[in-house]
Amino acid sequence: MRQGAVGQVQLIDHQGRRVVEKRMADPDRHGTEVVALRALADADLPVPELVEVKPGSILMTYLPGERLDSTTADERGVRA
Repeated sequence: MRQGAVGQVQLIDHQGRRVVEKRMADPDRHGTEVVALRALADADLPVPELVEVKPGSILMTYLPGERLDSTTADERGVRA
């Protein structure tokens, strides 16, 4: 399990499908994340699809790639 900025994240198998499970203890942050993902579902952006939403847990499709904060600002081409 990986600790994220707002919760714990891990890849799991759910009904024969590899998905991301994000656990959040704060119900307000959980609700905000669900609302945001639903709002972006029809956007022309790479946004995970919600698979299952339960109190404290969100299952979503896995989007390959790296987190933006997994590299340095220089590697990302960001200047101070």
